[in-house]
Amino acid sequence: MPDAKFSLSPAILDAFADAFLLLDGSGRPLYANQAAENLFDLSRGRGRSALRLLHRELELAKIFQERDCTAIQQRKLKLGERLFLLSAYFEGDSARARLALILRDISDLRQLAADYSANAAQLVRITSALRHLASGLLITDAWGRIAFFNPALEALLPSGALARAQGVGITDIFAFADEFSQDKASKKCRVAQHLLLRPDQGLSASSGTALAVTRTPLMHGNGCHGYLYVFEAVPAEGKASGTNAAVFTPSAPFSASGAATPFQPDAPHKKREEEISASGAQYTLSDFVGQSREILRLKEMIRKVAGTSSTVLIQSESGTGKELLAHSLHALSKRAHAPFIKLNCASLPESLLESEIFGYEAGAFTGAKKGGHAGRFEQAHGGTIFLDEIGEMSLPLQAKLLRIIQEREVQRLGGQSTRRVDVRIICATNSDLLARMRGQAFRSDLYYRLSVVSLSIPPLREHKEDIKSLVIHFLRRYSGLFQKRVKGISKDVYNAFMLYDWPGNVREFANVIEYAFNILDGELIEMEHLPPLLLRQASSELKSSGSLDALLRAYSVRLVEHALEEHKGHKTAAAKALGISRATLYRLLAQDRL
Repeated sequence: MPDAKFSLSPAILDAFADAFLLLDGSGRPLYANQAAENLFDLSRGRGRSALRLLHRELELAKIFQERDCTAIQQRKLKLGERLFLLSAYFEGDSARARLALILRDISDLRQLAADYSANAAQLVRITSALRHLASGLLITDAWGRIAFFNPALEALLPSGALARAQGVGITDIFAFADEFSQDKASKKCRVAQHLLLRPDQGLSASSGTALAVTRTPLMHGNGCHGYLYVFEAVPAEGKASGTNAAVFTPSAPFSASGAATPFQPDAPHKKREEEISASGAQYTLSDFVGQSREILRLKEMIRKVAGTSSTVLIQSESGTGKELLAHSLHALSKRAHAPFIKLNCASLPESLLESEIFGYEAGAFTGAKKGGHAGRFEQAHGGTIFLDEIGEMSLPLQAKLLRIIQEREVQRLGGQSTRRVDVRIICATNSDLLARMRGQAFRSDLYYRLSVVSLSIPPLREHKEDIKSLVIHFLRRYSGLFQKRVKGISKDVYNAFMLYDWPGNVREFANVIEYAFNILDGELIEMEHLPPLLLRQASSELKSSGSLDALLRAYSVRLVEHALEEHKGHKTAAAKALGISRATLYRLLAQDRL
């Protein structure tokens, strides 16, 4: 029923969710948009009772007589079960005055406000209750950032331990948090975990007793929305319990980066590895240190591959962490609670290696154990077998291994029957298997069976930006092992680390830090605490570079060249991967040609 003199297009008004009514001086509707049609059911002629209610509630006769709609402006009006907020204005001259009414449905908003008010009140009550609890409480979000801690926790810890902790990652404040499983894909995430912190030295309860910490995931639906940490002072007799133990002590800033190093655990890192699982993986993905693009890309690939049972071949240089990668794949898989069996194919002579892989029956050879012996594949049934240095396996054994992979069954030495095995195979090598294939030292059919998924860990020289993270990681480890409080490394040492090519990769890096701890007397690792070989190469590089600025430019060019090689010469893609502009990339390349 559009009015020809109404200026706005009906199509525009129909697009609004608010109900729009235009009434003449008698209160009859001249126009109603689609929302008003639906509200008052005008199209079927059933809207008279609703319109009469509107007239009566708003006293429209008086409104028209006084030509003043102030009394009904922003008024709330209930029609049936819905609540509306009213807007009104007059349109036209006094002789043909028309009243425009706009009704905005606020029923859901009212309910939302009521729910918000109830939730806010509930949050105040819960927060107040948590603040009055005697136990120390700390809550993080799903990313491990501290969202809440109560006064009881501040009283338990040394003065200032939680200063400016709000919003900071819990591992930046408490290194012991790394002791808890960080495997969010594991069922371990859904259950409480316990840790005992001894008072031997450093941080402890104010009374000098041990602190027991329990971490419980805050689950809702299928997701983990954060963690609740409960701190309790443990009586003296509780010190001898079998709870996993770790000590943490305050640490000074890491001098090379300026970032604060968290409280450091004094318990040996190896002890934690042994406590993770007696038969499963000893490392998880959280042990894979680094935040560079290469490492983050590798971690993402590990997460994707872990959920399958496909055979994985890891080909990387020595010391990059191939075994750690294999452990991480197992820890993230559905086989995480089944055995993880490892075998170094280069550490045993061929005769012993064969018996270790396949097992043997009683009397199979002189010296065979009574009752026989289950081979590594049988021991790994239901879990994962990790064959390190697979490239060193002899050709006859390669043929037998190929049969196991194809048939998924194993026959012990001296035995007549076969046994079915359900294992995931992960192999690793630091040799070039393709080159060994060309030299007929490695079977091509076995290679293609093993390399269903091929992973490679970049050498440390290709992601030196992770050196800061590695320094913090190994300072934590060896501070506990050597019972020394080390603040960090000097700027000169950091520059030397950046200059060195690290042929032994992360293993060599760990050895360098351990070497420093052996001869260190103070709290800072200086140049004189580094091995002679590293010092010689770093000094040579620095001398040839002329200055630190020249050195940094050379390293930047090296990163650019690596990115171009990775992206097959595509400069825009390389610049994007490096996080720099295309112009900066060209400038760095131009410097290299000077």
